[in-house]
Formats: sequence, C-alpha cells, structure tokens
Amino acid sequence: VPPLLPTAEPVGVGKPPYEPLPEHRRMVESMAAVGITHDQMAAVLGIGRHALEKHFRSELDLGAVKATINVAGALYAMATVPPGQATGANVAAAIFWMKARAGWREKHSIETLDENGNPITPTGPQTFVLKVER
Repeated sequence: VPPLLPTAEPVGVGKPPYEPLPEHRRMVESMAAVGITHDQMAAVLGIGRHALEKHFRSELDLGAVKATINVAGALYAMATVPPGQATGANVAAAIFWMKARAGWREKHSIETLDENGNPITPTGPQTFVLKVER
C-alpha cells in the first residue's frame, strides 16, 4: 500500500549527526564560565539548544564551577599576600564574583541595647528609640 502523502526525502536521509570538535568544547566551557546562556551558546555554535545540552553536558556543568574555583583561589592568594606587597589584583571584583556566582553573602545583624548597654531580648511588642551617635 503506498503512503497517503508522498515523502520529501527517503527514510534515513537527513543531517548527519553532530560531532563536537575539541575547540567547541573549550568554547562552551569558557562561555559557561562567564554566564552566557545556553541559547546564546547554541547560536554561536550554529546548533540547537537540545544538541548543545546533549553533546556538551560536562562543559556546561563544570565551566562555571571551574571559573568560581579559580576566582576563589585568586581571592585566597590576594588575602594571604604579606602586608605592603602590591599585587595589582582587584579584590573588589573577586568578592563581587563570589557574591554573584558562588552565593557568598554578608551577614548583618542589629543588637538592641538597654540604657546600660546590656543586650535586650524582645519578649513581645516593644517600642524602641533609635539613638545615633557620631
């Protein structure tokens, strides 16, 4: 029985399967390290997002992790330089990276003191007066 609709191509003919090149693997890992989206990476390589995620899973997963490891290591090196020894490093940029990409946060707390300077533990609704000393 002939098919109801004619087919444009014989079965089994189409695009050859995608084979990632080593330079593409390095590119994807570098792009993942700096936060390029999967859609943008796929466009750069000229493939679909599904193919990117299928063929480059390891590079996508590890690119950002490796970059954060490098930044954390550089920040540690900056923190352990002997006093007075210039490094030319940008500590603020490294800290920003760690906050933005590695989940670092600064903890802020407010302690309430009574008139004698002793900590107050609230036990219910209370009224406080803020006193700012300069």
